[in-house]
Amino acid sequence: MAESKAQVNVPWEAPNAPPFRHGADDDNLANRFEESLRLSREIDAQLLESKKAMEKKKKCVQILLLGQSESGKSSVLKNFQLAFAPKQFESERVVWKTIVQLNVIGSLKLILDVLQREWESTDAEGKSPLNRDLRRIRLGLSPLLFIEQNIMQLIAPGNHNHRDVCVRPGSNWKALLRARVEAPPDDDPRRKRRSQNPLNKEIDPTSVLAASKDDILVLWNDLNVRAVLKKRGVRMEDMPGFFLNDIERIAGTNYTPTDSDIMRARIRTLGVEEHYFIIEKGLDVGSEVYITDVGGSRSQRPKWIPYFEDVQTILFLAPLAFNQALEEDSEINRLKDVLSATLASGVKVKRFVPSYGDLPNEVAPVTKYPDFCDKFRTYHRKLSPLPRPFMFHETSAIDTSSMAALLLGETVRETILRLVTQHDDVLSTDATSTLKVERSPDHHPPIVKGTVISRGIGIKLPSRVRLSHIDPFPSRPSMISTKTVVVLGAAYGGPRAAQILAAGVPQGWRVLLIDRNSLVKTILRQKNDTDNDTDVYILPRLAVLPGHEHKAFIVNSNIFLTPEPPLLHRRLQATVTSISQNSLTLSKAFPEHGLPTETVTFNYLIYALGSHLPVPLNLWGTDSYGNPISSKPTKKGRQLPVYQGMKSEGVEWLKEHQRIVEDSPSILVVGGGALGIQFATDIAAVHPTKKVTLLHSRKRLLPRFDEAMHAEIISVLSSTDNIDVVLGERLDLSSVDEEPGKTNDNGQRVVRTVTGREIAADLVLLCTGQSPNTGLLKELNPATVNPDDGLAHVLRTMQLGVLPAPHDQTPTPTPIDKLESALNKVSLSDAAKAEEPSSSEEETTPYPHIFVIGDAADAFGAIPAGHNAYYQGEVAARNVIRLIKRSEGQDTANADTDEPLELYTPGPPSIKVSLGLGKSVFQSDGIIGCRDGDPDDLGAARMWPLYGNAITDDNDEKMYE
Repeated sequence: MAESKAQVNVPWEAPNAPPFRHGADDDNLANRFEESLRLSREIDAQLLESKKAMEKKKKCVQILLLGQSESGKSSVLKNFQLAFAPKQFESERVVWKTIVQLNVIGSLKLILDVLQREWESTDAEGKSPLNRDLRRIRLGLSPLLFIEQNIMQLIAPGNHNHRDVCVRPGSNWKALLRARVEAPPDDDPRRKRRSQNPLNKEIDPTSVLAASKDDILVLWNDLNVRAVLKKRGVRMEDMPGFFLNDIERIAGTNYTPTDSDIMRARIRTLGVEEHYFIIEKGLDVGSEVYITDVGGSRSQRPKWIPYFEDVQTILFLAPLAFNQALEEDSEINRLKDVLSATLASGVKVKRFVPSYGDLPNEVAPVTKYPDFCDKFRTYHRKLSPLPRPFMFHETSAIDTSSMAALLLGETVRETILRLVTQHDDVLSTDATSTLKVERSPDHHPPIVKGTVISRGIGIKLPSRVRLSHIDPFPSRPSMISTKTVVVLGAAYGGPRAAQILAAGVPQGWRVLLIDRNSLVKTILRQKNDTDNDTDVYILPRLAVLPGHEHKAFIVNSNIFLTPEPPLLHRRLQATVTSISQNSLTLSKAFPEHGLPTETVTFNYLIYALGSHLPVPLNLWGTDSYGNPISSKPTKKGRQLPVYQGMKSEGVEWLKEHQRIVEDSPSILVVGGGALGIQFATDIAAVHPTKKVTLLHSRKRLLPRFDEAMHAEIISVLSSTDNIDVVLGERLDLSSVDEEPGKTNDNGQRVVRTVTGREIAADLVLLCTGQSPNTGLLKELNPATVNPDDGLAHVLRTMQLGVLPAPHDQTPTPTPIDKLESALNKVSLSDAAKAEEPSSSEEETTPYPHIFVIGDAADAFGAIPAGHNAYYQGEVAARNVIRLIKRSEGQDTANADTDEPLELYTPGPPSIKVSLGLGKSVFQSDGIIGCRDGDPDDLGAARMWPLYGNAITDDNDEKMYE
């Protein structure tokens, strides 16, 4: 054949060449050519399919899961499956049973290894705590070690030297374990082939664990063993995959792992592994999700870089375990390792935190510096080339309930689907991380390096992601699927409603408490002699008496009264500018809390914005529409400072008001309500040389209360030398508003009553004209607000109602969902119907999801007082919870009886009025009484615990913060 080829390759010899003969070698050559061609076509087809798959994958949700070793990446992945693909999660439960059993064996191996080292380090005279029984137990547990080797040979051949259960990507270990558990029927021929595998003979640890349960319990509960572990610094309970405290349950022959067991099960991925699932429930059902889990050890971190390509979301997990060590070196603390490396590289802390000054640039002083952890957020925002919201979510990856709320609620899922449409770049990390932000030379976003000291989930969305790649429902409102209860107002009733809601709403719901103050303006709730609730304002006292200003402003450290910081519930400082049927608009966005725009969608709303007080107590100086209501400057040019809701501003506001009062020899107090009476008597008591005039338009003080209250107050006022009382005279407000205004020879301002009577004073304090803040409701629907008094019309359930149209023409209700109408319909029992007015028996509302409480509500004769708002907030919150449970089918206990929503019935009028230092008069349940010896601050510190602040006494330093 070779000769024939030579003849063909020589052209001038071709005419004399012998005829060509076809041989076997030529057939082989042709066959190889055809095979090569077929393989080439298959490769081309595979490349085409791969290209199509890649294009399809780009349209799916792609998540990159990052974090150091043992940060909880695998647990978060399992939580994703449980939340979005529960059927797939359930199908893998049998697989996780084996992993849990392997974790138990791993813990036993660790204990035995520690005991072995302890044994070898002691002499042979019995000083070792390992007695004869423990040695017997070690021998009895040896079959478990043999079974572990067989299982590891099946799922991870060649990886037997790691402490944890380790698998390599692509090993298909779940399918291998599932095939072992789900054996074919007895008559299936596959069973015979399977039984020939020698690994099947000794691969199931269930029976051996059950037989060894007593020995395991003896080993784990032995005090000598615990002492050795403590001596060696081995904290078994803090290690991932620890189940020895549950061995009674896990070692049972019928053991099935719980969801919590699966989350706690430890399996380590050596390398990068991609996980795929299809969302099985919710609005995004059918959406495909790819989650790439990368290794977290230092040796694997350079491998992360290629996997950022085309990723849409990054979840970065930062553990809170300060005692975790590097997997590569158990002697090196992870937290200290990162911080030490950063400082050793020459980075100066004071460059980024100038207040650090010349303190040593070392680990110990840096970690102890109190302001270090508080400044990273500010510098991140300052050094970012573009505004990027700062988001974090503290959670426990093995807590299935909190993770479900995190993933299924507004937090992670909605952030992924929503923020991608709002921002080019979102850098997210944990709330208490210590970050170093460096400018990159090529003008790319800053490089962020950090020492993470708290557990959280961060989200970063690359700038090139498009909505079409993620959101299958681009037309729907971005937050309509978020289950949210909004409470507006944090003075009294609002916080109480928020506390009940936070404790009672089902999993996955969040509560947003929104108020323009960063703190609570105190309205004191006191107990009087009859042990019933009464109210007394303390701001009049503190606006006159120096030394207690800091007690009037309560910082909301834990306003929800939860034992731990809530995962979903938030307290937001903002002003509400508008309200619609199912959303409201804020003065600013809160991207750090998953609210990237000013619009907040709600399922239920509790409106507790109260009323705006007259000028002496209107710190903001505005009405409900934001229009300024400024006080007139005094003749010495003093004017109250601007207040924007901060405690320091409020304290300064009160101090300036004290100075204004002190500079005014004569003061006119207009209004004989509780505020006016308290102002007049407090000024007279604190400044006995000043002349105080109390002007009231009626002949009787506090006409809604017993006449004995009027008599007692008049008695005290008349016996006070520096107070003059003028009753039955109404101030002509035009004389107050006149510019420059009339003055007398002494430079005093002269005002007049409607009858023409002139009164001269250095300072005029208007304590009348308290108006409800219902402007937002009036803009929503004018028919919800009574035009005569500005109060919102409510049902006895505290749901917002609509006033009847003139001439009995009821307006057509706003269309609402029929199911929602049925769920929210108020059914009254016969007893309730007999007691309630007919207008409430059959009244319906187009706003069954909106509740109004406090001073803004026309609450069936209830006086505008803090204790009434408090109880109305309780009624509204409990009714919201009932409606939520009905809508989700959880209120099954009372489904047959159709138990009505709770109705609010106001109690008898109650009030307490201070009459100068140490004196007060009160009415409660028809009882009128006087009290002497009241504290100068009116017991302001008693309110602090109601808003989550532990105060030990009336002078606790926390009130100064």
